[in-house]
Amino acid sequence: MTTLPERLSEKTVTECLDALDWDGLRDHLDALTLDEESAIKLVGIVLRSRRLVFRYPGKIKKRKAIIDGVISKVRADIGEDAADRASDRLAVFDLVDEGYAGIRKLIDDLPLAGLSQTEQVSAYMARIARDWDGIRQQMEAASASASVVISGVVLETEDGERYGADSATSMFVNLLGMNISLAAHRGKWFDEQDIVRMPALPVATEEQIGLAGTAHSTALAWQQWQLIEERCCYMDGGLLKRPAAEDEGLPEGAQIIEHSPRGIEWEMLDTVANERLGERLGQTFQEMSMKTNLLTKGEGIDPGADMPPSGYVSSIEMHSVVMLSEFLGLNVATHPADLGGLRLCEWMRGFAVLQQLVNDRLSNEADVLRRAFPPIALDELEAILERNGLVDGRAGVFIDHASYAKSSRDLYDAPILRGEGDTCLLVGAALSDALLIRLVLSTLANKGLVIEGKGEAFEEQFRAVLETEGLTAYYFEVRRNGEVYEYDAVVPWGKYLFVFECKNRSLSGTNPIASYNLLRSTAGHAQQVQRLAQALIDHPDILTSQIKEDCAGLEIVPVIVNSMPFAMQGDFDGVYFSDVASINRFFSERYSHFSRLHSVGPHKVLHRVRLHDLWGGENADADAFMRHLEDPLQLRIMIAHMQVEPLGIQIGDRLYASTNRVRRKETTMESVARVSGMTAEAIEAEMERFASSLAEVREKYEADNPPAP
Repeated sequence: MTTLPERLSEKTVTECLDALDWDGLRDHLDALTLDEESAIKLVGIVLRSRRLVFRYPGKIKKRKAIIDGVISKVRADIGEDAADRASDRLAVFDLVDEGYAGIRKLIDDLPLAGLSQTEQVSAYMARIARDWDGIRQQMEAASASASVVISGVVLETEDGERYGADSATSMFVNLLGMNISLAAHRGKWFDEQDIVRMPALPVATEEQIGLAGTAHSTALAWQQWQLIEERCCYMDGGLLKRPAAEDEGLPEGAQIIEHSPRGIEWEMLDTVANERLGERLGQTFQEMSMKTNLLTKGEGIDPGADMPPSGYVSSIEMHSVVMLSEFLGLNVATHPADLGGLRLCEWMRGFAVLQQLVNDRLSNEADVLRRAFPPIALDELEAILERNGLVDGRAGVFIDHASYAKSSRDLYDAPILRGEGDTCLLVGAALSDALLIRLVLSTLANKGLVIEGKGEAFEEQFRAVLETEGLTAYYFEVRRNGEVYEYDAVVPWGKYLFVFECKNRSLSGTNPIASYNLLRSTAGHAQQVQRLAQALIDHPDILTSQIKEDCAGLEIVPVIVNSMPFAMQGDFDGVYFSDVASINRFFSERYSHFSRLHSVGPHKVLHRVRLHDLWGGENADADAFMRHLEDPLQLRIMIAHMQVEPLGIQIGDRLYASTNRVRRKETTMESVARVSGMTAEAIEAEMERFASSLAEVREKYEADNPPAP
């Protein structure tokens, strides 16, 4: 007798979708009866199936059979209303197809369309090389004159429009990736491993390079439409096609596919966390540079560096190993786990070698194209990686992982462009100033490689932070009524009983798919710590048996503590979200500061002006900590510099798309002062006073240390 499954199996549904196997999916669905909850789950699984999205012409009939069958099943088990809702949600696939088809047609109509695929890619690369070279020159000039430590370098167009240098570089990298992917699909440039194998590229003419600029808009449209597609499928957004209104300024007969994001609040929190990660890495690099001999640690790639912790290719690699170890709560240099054939430190070393190679060529190469895309023979690259620690075949494993392929999300994760035979190019813009931690974590996430064994070490680190402040952190496991309750840190402090649950999950890199997974895990973490807090109420004997202090009458405060800089303002269903960097910052000193970096000869002097009193008194107490959990200053400043802005793109002949997206506003002394409750004038006055006093020191130093003749 056949036993019917009790509920929908996500694994079975996913496997059938990946195979475009309606017959297998139908067999599974026929063996169960859907209710409202399982129907919503089924539609969600279908929406999130990457196999059903056809950015290039695909198996539309097979997808239609699956979607029609799912809608029919919902109708049969629940009714017409539920089937209509499912149909509305799954209709996004047809609109997504229409958008991609429209952009492909725009590309076919570009001035470059008459050229071969190789001529087009050659022109794109030459254009990107020149544009990136211009950005780099502006960045160097801006960095030389910059003294205020806030966020990234801000540049200015001839028209006075200000923009972030990092954003411009990212745009170039993404545009190139889109154009190479399009050419690779059309030219069938994939090998048996689906790695892109670019044919020999001709030298682009000046005319072709000029025409390549017209492809920026279509490549950008492709990138933004892909983000809309992923946000819609993963973050429950909707798509609606409508005629353009007369006051929208579009051609007569134009239509708009309107994206209505439904998770914009989460997207802002996610973006803030990723921005904070970048800032924290920049700040800690600066601090380590000033307080240690970090800048002397890089050995370069020739003749080669030992593997961490004995050696480092660059100071950036050393900083990245230290910080990633802190974030993950494990020793990156010695962690033994196999991740796709490489240990964690080998992933870091591989990207560090590529970055050093690119930066060495930037210093020594006169040709703009070869600076942007340094050519190197595959066996030479493998030899360089081997003498820098990737031995026993691991150099080849890393090269394959880091080679641009059909499944690659972008050129940051896969910055090696393979040619035919033993040739390859490195994508300089994706490597030169990249954060190695982001490259490693993003690549592992996109390949589905999970870093195991990182939980207990982080818990121990966090308890050590609390105990350093004189707080007792209890950790234990108990059983009540057959249920197991495991507590990472329970801390009686003041009138509160803090129940800390430690989590060290990676951030999303603002990838919508990774962001969705982070959202799911965040909700699960909240439920987990709520369960632990409730157990202390339901079973008060847990406290009396495990904790020395009298906890009667204390307010229980559940807190998720993240290793990565992810936090929230206020509570979420009674749960606070903080991170270890924010908590460390709270305990480390009473005031937050605004900083300006000065130079005296080769020496760096960091001047800090007080911005905000975190404690509100001489000591950090429990009430001050609660205020910090409610509204951490770092988060308040970052959120104040975020905005939701509209975006419109053309995705076809008289076809447009619109959405809203989260973007960071420029961070200035005035804007930070305003959020912190001070005035820019007061900060500037104090900084000018210090600069004047430092001028005398600088003058004396220069007199005592005249330049060599």
